[in-house]
Amino acid sequence: MTSRLLKSGRKLTAMTSAAAILLCVGCSSMTSSGWGLRKGGLRARMVLAELERRVSIENGPVVMGPLTGFDIANPGGSVTVIVDERYPDATVQSQVRYEERHRRTAAEEGWDFDFRGPWFTAELQKDGETVRVVIRPTDNTLADGTRPFVDVVIRTPVCDGLRVLNRFGDVEVKNARGEITIDSSSDVLLNTEQALTERLTMRSSQGSVQVIAPPTSAGTLLLTAPNGRASFNGGFGDVQRARPKPGEWAGIWNGGANSVTLHSDHGNVVYFVTETPNSQTLRTTY
Repeated sequence: MTSRLLKSGRKLTAMTSAAAILLCVGCSSMTSSGWGLRKGGLRARMVLAELERRVSIENGPVVMGPLTGFDIANPGGSVTVIVDERYPDATVQSQVRYEERHRRTAAEEGWDFDFRGPWFTAELQKDGETVRVVIRPTDNTLADGTRPFVDVVIRTPVCDGLRVLNRFGDVEVKNARGEITIDSSSDVLLNTEQALTERLTMRSSQGSVQVIAPPTSAGTLLLTAPNGRASFNGGFGDVQRARPKPGEWAGIWNGGANSVTLHSDHGNVVYFVTETPNSQTLRTTY
């Protein structure tokens, strides 16, 4: 075991300092039992795998302070945005879907498969006191010339605006605020404790579109689902000019002049208001 640990230690020279520190923490927590050794090694491998999947943010880091928006495009894969002010800075990670299947195919056919890609680029662009993080796909492909499905996860301490364009994967956004535009082919969920008082546009061609928001939100709402159900589940605030009908709900909530447009071609559309948005899930809103 000692010799194997020493051999692993020689490989640390290529790691970032953060990975090395975390690996040492994992090693120090090992006990003399075999379980402790296995547990520490697994933790180290998980940390290293996470770091290897990170997309470097050019001109970063992204931290609390200036108004910060994200502009994300993913032609094949899901997009997850998690906002939590406890994060020290923003991170972007990409995960090849069906990675093990691609590994087996590469081994059988004799070509190299690098799960790191890189599959995306991320760039921080500054405009006066505002910041925008632009995330775009690269031109990288597999040996057969195709691009695999790649899921993207963004963790950030701040998100004051968001634009997402994706296909072949769900979009899930937690605790974003500001102007939000999402266009997807799959399910779309916005779950936020931040008041939604600016323009909100969410569309899906095949999945459901759902918003879970606090009572402090407002807007002029138009919810449409020509092949599904459209509903506004309020219970808080003031609703005026409500016009519910099959596949559509329109009205003004809390006097908001900001446009709220939610649409699904083949799924349901729900705007759900609650004092505890982060405790709700897709299933409990129905």
